[in-house]
Amino acid sequence: MIRRRNAIIFFALTISLIIFSCARQTTPEGGPKDLIKPELIKSTPEENQKNFKGKSIELYFSEEIKLKDPKDEILITPSIGKEPKFTAIGNKILITPETPFIDSTTYNINFRESIQDITESNAAEELHIAFSTGPTIDSLTISGNIVDSKSELPPEKITVALFMSDTFNIFEHKTSYYTKSDKKGYFKISNLKKGNYYVYAFDDKNKNLKVESTNEKYGFTQNAINLDRNVDSIKLVLVNIDSRKIKLNSNRSNNKTTTLRFNKSITNYKAELETPILSSFGDNQTEVVFYHPEDPKKQDSIKLRLTATDSLEQSYDSTFYIKRGEAKAVKTTFSLSTQPPIIDYQTGTIKVLAKSNIPIAKFNYDSSYISLDSATTIRLKDEDISYDHQSKKFTIQTKIDTTILNKTSNEQTKSNSEKKRKENKEIVLGKGFALSIYNDSSKKQKIELPRKQETKTGSLTIETETKESHFIVELIDQTGITTQKASNFKKHTFPGLTGEFKIRIIKDANQNGKWDLGNIYRKIEPENITYYKSIEGKFSIPIRENWEVGPIKLKF
Repeated sequence: MIRRRNAIIFFALTISLIIFSCARQTTPEGGPKDLIKPELIKSTPEENQKNFKGKSIELYFSEEIKLKDPKDEILITPSIGKEPKFTAIGNKILITPETPFIDSTTYNINFRESIQDITESNAAEELHIAFSTGPTIDSLTISGNIVDSKSELPPEKITVALFMSDTFNIFEHKTSYYTKSDKKGYFKISNLKKGNYYVYAFDDKNKNLKVESTNEKYGFTQNAINLDRNVDSIKLVLVNIDSRKIKLNSNRSNNKTTTLRFNKSITNYKAELETPILSSFGDNQTEVVFYHPEDPKKQDSIKLRLTATDSLEQSYDSTFYIKRGEAKAVKTTFSLSTQPPIIDYQTGTIKVLAKSNIPIAKFNYDSSYISLDSATTIRLKDEDISYDHQSKKFTIQTKIDTTILNKTSNEQTKSNSEKKRKENKEIVLGKGFALSIYNDSSKKQKIELPRKQETKTGSLTIETETKESHFIVELIDQTGITTQKASNFKKHTFPGLTGEFKIRIIKDANQNGKWDLGNIYRKIEPENITYYKSIEGKFSIPIRENWEVGPIKLKF
């Protein structure tokens, strides 16, 4: 009897499960993919509604929807608080501000890609609404583009902020009017009232609507925009500058040096000492090193007044004492490092950039020369060397008669071939060419010069068509380093190239022959930068062995 009752119960449960399984709704398999994007059917307030007095915003869509990153993607200007509440229920979105709406104010909401359907995550397209809590709707717009000073690619999702006061500080103050750039670097802020606006762009990594001075790029317009009609041609150049004030972190000494370490890189410094001693930057420009005399009797503690400045012309000024320490310095071998030389066969200019790890006290030219072939050598002279003791960098630069330079570069005689001997074109820096402040001599060094036809390199010729009287054209290699540059020309050939290069055009506003990154505190914009882009939409130009590329025409 018990077994029969259990069998009946089991049968009943099985039938119930089958019925429940048949009744349960599931997502149908197969069929066409859902490509339809959600559409806004109704909103409260309505688009361009005036005198809105509600406490929240409601939006109804054509299908069930979900929210994606609403705090990042839904941009509301002016701000409705740091923590507004976003809720999705079925086909409805509810936005509740943290603080009440301000009276007689136009609000603009850009939803970007925040509202998506639940099936395929299709985002509502170009969805935005504007409304006013007063009797009028503001309708002016500011738009433009953002470029990165270090990249040809447009920066995406860069915050663009507006300020109406000239007393603000983007490192401390937040804004109520902001938007974000799209994938092409384009931005637009709508529904603005008449007035003066300062425009700033920054990579708001921590999403606090302020610039972190150590690691967030920023750009700005130096003058306020008087907005009495739509403005659509703003260009903002992003730079990455450590804007902190200069601070001395440490002062450490050993038996040879005293090293001052700062919290950031400085561009230059001035040292006033009671007893003059040599100084330079250290391993990088966050350090200044003072070199004590070899004879300890010649020095006790020295009073020092140090003035240092950074790239934003902020200054550090302090007076203190430095003294030789008891700890022994780590022994360092004196050495020179050189960059690959550059030869301009049009002008006959040979240039080499070099650096020493210890300051140089003297150059010796007795056994230092340029060798073009077995019969042609040119001695280096004092005027061929320029040296900066602070950076420990020096430049070897000289001009050679182009007839001699080009003749020797083209020589490949049978006699040389028969002797099976290749004559290298080179700069020879003999032993003892440089003498350090510790009387260490540099080792003999040979710097091979590129041959015009034998170097396995190519050239790039550029022509310019511009109304700008002062400009710079730079070639950027694949590592992002400027390899060559030329200024204010109609036609120029860049020699000795191999690999892929980008062309960067700088409008040299202050006519100093270099790109200036501006000064946010003095409201000086970074100088305008443009990257060359080919008809095919490519930024890089490949240059191979024996190629003569160009002329490429630049119009700006």
